[in-house]
Amino acid sequence: MTSQTLYANLSLPPFRGTDDASIRLLALDADRSWRLNNTPLATCPTYKALSYHWGDANDTLPISCNGVEIQVTRNLHTALDQLKSTFPNGVTIWIDALCINQRDKVEQAQQVAIMHDIYSRAQEVLIWLEPSLLPENIDKCFAACRLYALRWTLAGHRIKSRGGVTDDSPDVAWDMLQAMAIRVALRNGDKEIFTPGIMDGLLKVFRQPYWSRVWIIQELCLAKKARILADGHWLSWTDFKHFLLMLEHCMNIFHHYGGQGGPSLAQLLVQFRWSQASNPRDKVYSLLGLVPPQDRALVGGDPDDLYKISTTECYTRVMFALLRQTRDLTLLVHCLAPAFLTRQRDLPSWVPDWGYDASKLPPSRFGLTSGVPYHRLGDTRPEIYRGYRASGGSECPAPILRDGPSGPTLVLHGMTAGRIATASRALEIHHQYARLEHSKGIPEPRPPGSWNEFSGEASGRFLRSPLFYPSLGRYLMWPVNAYRKGTALSIFLQWARLAESHGTWLEPPGPQGERDDELTAMFITLMNGRRGCDFYVHPLTDRPPSDLIAEMVREFRALRNALRWNPLLRLTGFLGIDRHLPSVYWFILGSSYDHHKGALHIFPSLVAAMQLFLALGLSYAYFTVPEWLRPFSLFWMALATYGNWNVFVPAKPRWLDAVLITPLDYALARLDDGRLALVPHSALPGNEIALLKGSPCPFVVQRVEKGWKLVGDCYVYGMMEGEMWREEEGEEMDIL
Repeated sequence: MTSQTLYANLSLPPFRGTDDASIRLLALDADRSWRLNNTPLATCPTYKALSYHWGDANDTLPISCNGVEIQVTRNLHTALDQLKSTFPNGVTIWIDALCINQRDKVEQAQQVAIMHDIYSRAQEVLIWLEPSLLPENIDKCFAACRLYALRWTLAGHRIKSRGGVTDDSPDVAWDMLQAMAIRVALRNGDKEIFTPGIMDGLLKVFRQPYWSRVWIIQELCLAKKARILADGHWLSWTDFKHFLLMLEHCMNIFHHYGGQGGPSLAQLLVQFRWSQASNPRDKVYSLLGLVPPQDRALVGGDPDDLYKISTTECYTRVMFALLRQTRDLTLLVHCLAPAFLTRQRDLPSWVPDWGYDASKLPPSRFGLTSGVPYHRLGDTRPEIYRGYRASGGSECPAPILRDGPSGPTLVLHGMTAGRIATASRALEIHHQYARLEHSKGIPEPRPPGSWNEFSGEASGRFLRSPLFYPSLGRYLMWPVNAYRKGTALSIFLQWARLAESHGTWLEPPGPQGERDDELTAMFITLMNGRRGCDFYVHPLTDRPPSDLIAEMVREFRALRNALRWNPLLRLTGFLGIDRHLPSVYWFILGSSYDHHKGALHIFPSLVAAMQLFLALGLSYAYFTVPEWLRPFSLFWMALATYGNWNVFVPAKPRWLDAVLITPLDYALARLDDGRLALVPHSALPGNEIALLKGSPCPFVVQRVEKGWKLVGDCYVYGMMEGEMWREEEGEEMDIL
C-alpha cells in the first residue's frame, strides 16, 4: 500500500470554515507504532507540533503508519525516532508532512488557512534540529544559554526596579534596560559563560538551515511554549532567545502576535522578505496566521485555489489588495530589487518580487561578509518618505486594476515632473564595510546599526584578535575594507563632480539670505533630506551635531583636500594607475581614507618608524640610565608609542561614514532642469520623474508603448514639498 491509500482511508470532511475544520494527528501507540487519526479541531485532544526543516526531498526513508509504509525525509525519520525516546509513554503530535496530504493541493490550501489555529492550540512546539549539523558540545552550549538567561533575568529585574521602568515606560527605556541587562549578565560571575568553544558551537547551531525557513516565524510566534530538541538534549526557546538577542540578529520579533493588534500583512512581508520558503507562494501564505482577520482575506479568490494559482498571480493579487486597502503608495518602494538580483520577468513592475531570499545574497568569501543591510533600509526608507509631500499632500484615489495584453495594469493618477539627463554609478552591497562571517569570544552588545558597521575603527581587541584567533578572514579584513572603502569613495568623488558641474539647480535663498551650495545639495539628496539624518544617523549616537549635513560637507571637503595633496595618490595619477589599474588605485584611496583624516602621508610614516626605533632603544636603555633619567625615558617611550599608534591605527569614526549605506543600490542623477536626485540603480538617462497623486515621494518611470513601467522610488532635491505638483496636470497613468 502507498501513502495515497493511507489518506484515502483518512479523508477529511468538507471544509466549511475554521470553526468546523478537522485535522489529522499522529499518535505513538503503546506498541511503539505510529497511528494517524482524524479529529475535529475544536475538540481535538492535547497535542504538540513539530517545527523542523524538511531537508532533501529525494533522500527518504520508510516508516510504518497505520500499517502503511510511507516515505519521509531522512531528517523527519530521525526526528520520529528521537520522539520515541523523548516521550517513552507516548505522544500525540502534529507534523505537516504527515498530517497533510501533500499531493492534494485543495487540502493543502485548506490546512494553510487554519495554520494559525493549529499552532496556537498546540500544547508545545518542538523545534527539531538536524543531528548531523550539531556541534559535539551541544550539551555545554545549551547549559551556557540557561545560565546566561538566568543571569539576564535576575539583572533585568534588578535594573527595572532601580530604574523605575514600568509597562507604561517608552520603548527607549526598555531598550536601555535590555542593553544594561545584557552587559551585566555577560560580566556577572567569575568564569566566562561563552568561551570560544561554546560560542563556535552555538553559532553552528544558528547556522542550521532550519532558521532560514519563513514558516518558523508563524510557528514560533503562535506557540504557547516552545523548546529545542537536539540529539537527546533540549533547551527552552525563551532561554535560546536571550542568546539570539545578544547576537543582535533582531530575533525580538518573536513575540506572541494575535488579535486585532497584530502586525499588518504589509509590515510582515517587508520584515521577513529575506526568509526562505521552498514554495515562493509561502512567502505570503506563511504569514497569514499572524495578521488580523481582515488581512487574511487579502489573498482573495477561492481558498481552495491558493496553490493552484501561479506565483505571479499570488503576488499581484496581494499587492493590489494592499494598495486598495491602505491607499499607501509607499508600498511601491519595495518593488525595487537589489542590484545583484533580477526580478521575475513576468511580474508587473508595480508588484514586489517577494520570491528572492537570503540564499540569493552574495556569498561570503574568505570568511568575510557584507551582512544584510537591506533589513534596516526596507523599513527606514518608506518611513522617511512619509514626512514629505511631493504630490502636495493630495489623497490617493482608489487604484484600479485592468487586464491588458501586457498583463495586469495598475491605474493611478499622476503627472511627470522632469527627466533624467545624467545618472552616475550606483553604490552597491560589495562597496559596504566587510565583517567576519562569525566570531569567537563574547560579541559585544550594541545596537543593530553602529559605527563599526560603517567605519574601519579598530579597538585593541580587534588588533589583537588575529594573534589569538588566527584566520584568513581576520588577516584580510583591513585590505578588503580598504579596497571597498576606496571603491565607495571613488563613487562619492564622481557624485561630487556631477553636483559641482555647471547648471546644478539650487533652492532659492532663505529668509536670512542663506543658500545651499552644490555639495550641501548633494548630501541632502544622498541622505533623503535632512529628515533622513534622524532615521539613519541619530540612532547611532547620543550627541549628533546641530547640523549633520553641514558637518558631512565639512568633512568631505577636508577629505578631498587631503586626497588632492596626497603624494602617493598624485603619483598613481601621474603614472595612469587610476585608469589602467583601478583596483590598485581604489586600494590606495581606501587606505588614505582610513588614516590621518584622509591622507596616508609618506613623511609622517617615516617619522612614525623613527619613533618606533626610538621607543625600542629607550626601552632597552631604561635599565642602564641613571635612576633620575628614567621618568624622562618613560615619557619619550609613551610619546613615541602614541605617535606610532596614530599612524597605523584607523582613524575615529566620521559622520561621513554614515552616508556609505544610505544610498545603497541608488545613484546620484541630475534632471534636465538641473535638480539633483537619488535614483534607483536601474534608472537610465531618459527615464522620467512621476508624481503620483497621494504619494509622499516621487518615482522614476520608463515610458513604454502602452503606458509606463515603474523603475523605483527616488528623492529629488527641491521637489519633495509639492513644489512641482500641479493638480490640473494630473492624468491617468497605466503602470504595467
